Amino acid sequence: MTFPGSTPVATRVISSAPAAAQSMRGSSSRRFVRFGAVARQSAFALGVMRIIVICLAAWGAWTHERSQIRADTEREAAAVLETAVRAGDRTLGDLDRALAGLASRAESLGASLDLSALTADGAAFTGDRATVGAIDGSGVAAGAAITLTSADRQALLAGAQAQKGQRVFVVSSSRIALARVFNDRDGRGAGVLVAIVNPATLIADFADLEISRAGIAVVDREGRVLAGAGPLSHAGGESLVISYLLRDAASPQLTDLVPGRRGYIANLGDSPLALVAQLPDLDGESPLVWWRNATLTAAIVLSLLIFITSTVMALRALNYEERIANFASRDPLTGLVNRTAIRERLDQAHASPNARGSIALLIIDLDRFKYVNDTHGHAVGDELLRVVAQRLSALAGEDDLVARLGGDEFAIIQSVVGFGDETGALALRICRELAAPYVLGTIQANVGASVGVAFAGRDAGAATELMKAADMALYAAKAQGRGSVCFFHPEMNEALHRKMMIEAGLRTAIASRELHLAYQSIKDARSEETVGYEALLRWRRPNMPDISPGEFVAVAEETGLIVPIGAWVLERACADIARIPKPIRVAVNCSPVQLESFDLATHVHKCLDHYGVAADRLEIEVTESFLINDSPRIAGQLRRLKRMGVRISLDDFGTGYSSLNCLEQYPFDSVKIDRSFVQKLERREATRATVKAIIELASSFGMTTIAEGIETRAQLNAVVELGCAEAQGFLFGKPKPLDEVLALVSLDRSEPLRRAASA
Repeated sequence: MTFPGSTPVATRVISSAPAAAQSMRGSSSRRFVRFGAVARQSAFALGVMRIIVICLAAWGAWTHERSQIRADTEREAAAVLETAVRAGDRTLGDLDRALAGLASRAESLGASLDLSALTADGAAFTGDRATVGAIDGSGVAAGAAITLTSADRQALLAGAQAQKGQRVFVVSSSRIALARVFNDRDGRGAGVLVAIVNPATLIADFADLEISRAGIAVVDREGRVLAGAGPLSHAGGESLVISYLLRDAASPQLTDLVPGRRGYIANLGDSPLALVAQLPDLDGESPLVWWRNATLTAAIVLSLLIFITSTVMALRALNYEERIANFASRDPLTGLVNRTAIRERLDQAHASPNARGSIALLIIDLDRFKYVNDTHGHAVGDELLRVVAQRLSALAGEDDLVARLGGDEFAIIQSVVGFGDETGALALRICRELAAPYVLGTIQANVGASVGVAFAGRDAGAATELMKAADMALYAAKAQGRGSVCFFHPEMNEALHRKMMIEAGLRTAIASRELHLAYQSIKDARSEETVGYEALLRWRRPNMPDISPGEFVAVAEETGLIVPIGAWVLERACADIARIPKPIRVAVNCSPVQLESFDLATHVHKCLDHYGVAADRLEIEVTESFLINDSPRIAGQLRRLKRMGVRISLDDFGTGYSSLNCLEQYPFDSVKIDRSFVQKLERREATRATVKAIIELASSFGMTTIAEGIETRAQLNAVVELGCAEAQGFLFGKPKPLDEVLALVSLDRSEPLRRAASA
C-alpha cells in the first residue's frame, strides 16, 4: 500500500462535504418544483395547441384524401373514355367493312340486283349492331333506308358519289347513317348501301360502370348530345362543349362540359362523332362525405381526450421528471448512481468555496472479475457486481456517495477531514471486504480489488481532472499487484505520459524493424556445456535511449500489443533455431495475455512447420502470473503444445502465485528458480533450504530445474551442490545477437577437434 509522503491536517471546513450533498439534493428538488409549476401553468395552453394541431391535421388529411379521390376519378374516367372510343371506332369500322362486302356483292349481281333481298342479307353482315338499307340512283329506298328523310337520302347519295370508296356519315338527332356507294357493270354509281346505327349502341357497354354513372354521352361535332347515360341521358339535343374543342380531341382531354361540371371528351376516329365522360360531383359523393364527417368526429373526440389527458399529464410531470432523472443517473444493475452523478457531485464540490480538500475520490477496480464472468456466465457476474455494490455501500459513510462507473469499476466520494489516514483506512477495508469469498447460489467466487485515490483541491480541481488523477493512482495500484492501494502524486503524470510514448512507439516497432532478439546461454550446471538459449526481446530505437524490456513488455501486456509482438518473437525465434546446430534448444517467454487471447498453439505449429524445426527444440516459458486467472483456455493451450512435443517451462517459480497443485496440474518439463533466491544463497541458510526443496520437488515430478541469475562462481557451486541441473546468468556471458551465438557454437564444436589434434 502506497501512502502520501506527508499527511497535512486540514481545517474543519472539510465538513462542508455533507452540505454539498444536501445542496445537490436541494437544488434537484427545486428544479423539479419549478418544472412542476411550469407544467401546470402550461397545461391548458398545451392542450389548446394540441387541439389546433389535430384540427389542422384533420383538415389536411381530408383535403389530401379529396385530392387523391379526385385524381383517381379523373384517371378512371379517362381510361373508361379511351376504352369506349376504341370500342366505338371498332364498331363503326366493322359496319363499314360489312357495307363494303355488300357493295361488292351488289356489283357482281349487276342487272339481277334485288335491293330488298340485298338489304335483307345485310343483317348477316352487321348483326344487331345496325339495320341495313339501300338507295338506288333514282333515290328509291329499300330496307332501313326507307326511314330516312328525302333530304338525308339525297345527302347520302351526293356524299357517296363524291367520296367513292370512302364511308360517308349523316348524323341526325337520333341516329347515325353510314353509307357506301355501289356501281353498275359500266362503273357508274348505281346506288348506296346504308347502315343506320342508334348512337346509344356506342356507349351501351359502358353505361353501367360506376364511373359512368356521373354521365357518359355521344355528341356530334357541334357538341350536341345524341345519346347519353346517367345524368346525361336526359340531355338529348343540349350542347355540352364548344365545337372547336372537338377538333383536337384525338385522345381524352379534360375540359368544362357545362359551367360547374368537368369531364373528358375524345373524338370517335374520323367520324363526325365524339364521346363525353362527365366527372362526378365529389363534394356530394358519399365516400368523401363519410371521410369528412369521420375526420371531423375523430378530431373532436381526440381534442377532448387530449384536453383531459394533458391536464393529468401535467400533474404527473413532476413524478416523471424525477423518474427520468433517476434513470439517467443510476446504474440499473446495482441501483448505485453512475458516472454522470459522480461528475455532477464532483463539479458541485469544486464550485463550493468550502469544498477544497473536503472530498476524496476512490476508484475501485475488481481483480479476477473477468475470469468469474467468463467461466460462470454473465448471470453470475451480474450477481457478483450486485453483492460488491452492497458491500461498498455498507463500508461507505452516511454522507459518502457510492457509484458504479461501468464494467467492474466502482467509485466512492468520501467526505474527509485530512489527506490520508481516514481515506487510507477506508481503502484497506475495501480491499479486505471485497477479497472475502462470494457465495453466488451453488458457486463460490473469489475476487479482489485495487484502489486508486485522489483528493479534490490537492491533486486536482475540476471533476474531469480529479477522475483522471484517481485513474492514474488506480493504474499504479494495479501495477503493484492485487489488493493494492495507491494515492495519486504528481509524478504519475510523467509516468502516464511515458507509458503513452512507449505504447505509440510499440505500435510501429515491428514494421520499423526496431525489435531484435538476443540470446542468453543456458548451461549444464556441472559440465558448463551449452544446452540451450533463452530468446530475450530488445527494442532499439534510432537516436533514442533504449527502454528496458521490463518496462515496455508491461505496457505491451496492458495494451494488448503483446499479442502481435509475441507472434513476431515466436516466428523470429523459430527462424533462428533452424540456423542453430542441433540439439540446442531455444526458450521463448510467452505472456498470459497471449495464451488467453491468441491461438498460440496453432501459431507455434505453423512456425515450426514453416522453418522445419523439431518441436522439442522450442521451449515455451510461462510465468507464475498465469495462475492468477486459472484459465481453462490457458491450460488447454499448454496441453496442446505439450502434445506437439514443445517443451514447457515454469518461470520465476516461488515468487508469489505458485502452488504444489500447479506442478501436478500443468505439463511442465522444467522449473526455473528465480534469481531472487540465487542472490541470497550465500547469505541465508533458509534460502538454501527453499532452493533445495524446489529442486527436490521438481525432481519428484520428473522436471528439470534451471537456476537463473548466476553471476558468480560461488553461486554456481551452490546450486550444483543443491542438485540443480542447469544454470543461466551473466557468469556465462551477456545475451548476444544470433551471429555471435552461431560463431560461439561453431567454436565450441571445433574445440574438441583442436584438442585431439594437438594431442
